Amino acid sequence: MLSNIKIACSAILVIIFVVCAFCISSLSKQVRVYKGAYATELNNKRALESEIDSLVDNTELLEYTVKDIKAAKDSIALKLYKANKELKHKDKNIKQLQYLLSSAERTDSVVFRDTLFISRDIQVDTVIGDEWINTRLQLKYPSTIKITPQVKSEKMVFMNEVKKIDGVPSKVFFIRWFQKKYKTIEVDVIENNPYIVNDRSKFIEIVK
Repeated sequence: MLSNIKIACSAILVIIFVVCAFCISSLSKQVRVYKGAYATELNNKRALESEIDSLVDNTELLEYTVKDIKAAKDSIALKLYKANKELKHKDKNIKQLQYLLSSAERTDSVVFRDTLFISRDIQVDTVIGDEWINTRLQLKYPSTIKITPQVKSEKMVFMNEVKKIDGVPSKVFFIRWFQKKYKTIEVDVIENNPYIVNDRSKFIEIVK
């Protein structure tokens, strides 16, 4: 009788130990998840603050899941995601999405010694061109001409993991299924300014 009680008590202790171990493991896992989520949010907060501070030459990387991007109100993130889908890339293969908006502007002035414009009412200030390339022309009595050309570049960079055939792909589609493949990061660059041609690009990943 006593031995049965001891066995029952031992069994209960084992069950309690297993339940406690399971609870501790589950809580520990949840803590790691919450810590990771907090670290991600903190990094994103810092990155957004650096963007607000206009640190154009030294910004920080935002960390999003695909689910975050779909639910985001960030128009640029959504624009990048939509463009990446149009390139026929799968969500699971996305590695990085990058957006770069830049512009170039320069003003040149010419002031002649002689009077160019007869009327003192001459005061021309107009813009010729479109949203990508335009020129501001200013004419002022008696002999001042100002020209300010501006060029805008909107570049999107997409990095996706893809499988490619090692060697020359067979012309027979089912043979390609069995050809040796390797994984690589494919980089697509889209320049939305129709007047700009991407002559050359190079992307290097540092292997440690």
